Amino acid sequence: MGIVSVDQLSTLLAANDGAPPEVIVCDVRFYLADHEQGRREYDAGHIPGARFVDLHTELADQSVSGRGRHPLPPVEDFHALLGRLGIQPSTLVVAYDADGGAIASRLWWMLRSVGHNRAAVLDGGFPAWIAAGQPVTTDAPTVTATDYPALPDWMGVVSADDVAEGLAYGATV
Repeated sequence: MGIVSVDQLSTLLAANDGAPPEVIVCDVRFYLADHEQGRREYDAGHIPGARFVDLHTELADQSVSGRGRHPLPPVEDFHALLGRLGIQPSTLVVAYDADGGAIASRLWWMLRSVGHNRAAVLDGGFPAWIAAGQPVTTDAPTVTATDYPALPDWMGVVSADDVAEGLAYGATV
C-alpha cells in the first residue's frame, strides 16, 4: 500500500474491531518553526484512535551531529517505538500530517526500511479528513504495547561514503 483515501481510511477504521487493532493511524504533524505545534494540534483534535508520533524526538536521533537536521534514529529505537505504538508486523499503519505528506511519508519510508510493507499515507492528510466532514477527537487512545521483531539494521540505507565508493568502483549509477 502507498496511499489511502479518506473514504478508504474511514471504512478501514469502521471495520477495525479486532484486537489488536488491524489498522493503526499515526499523526505525525510537525513544523520546523515550532517543534511543539504538531503535538498541540494533535491535542486539539485528531483522527479517532490516532497515536501521535514526533518527528523531532521519535523519528530522528537528535543526539548526533553532522548527519542532517533529522538523522535516522538507531534501528533498535525505531523498533521500540513501533512496539510502544502497539504496531505488529501484520498491522496496517496509516500516517498523516497537515502539510503535503512529507512527514507522513518519512514514517511510511522508515516502516518500509525495516521490512514493514503494510504502510500507507493518508491522501491529503488531516486537512482532507476535516474537509470530508470526518470525526475528530481529543481522546488519546489506549495503547497496548507489543514487541516488534527487530532487524539488525535499516534496509536500503547507504551513506554518502558508500555512494562515493560505489561510484569509484563503477558499481553505482
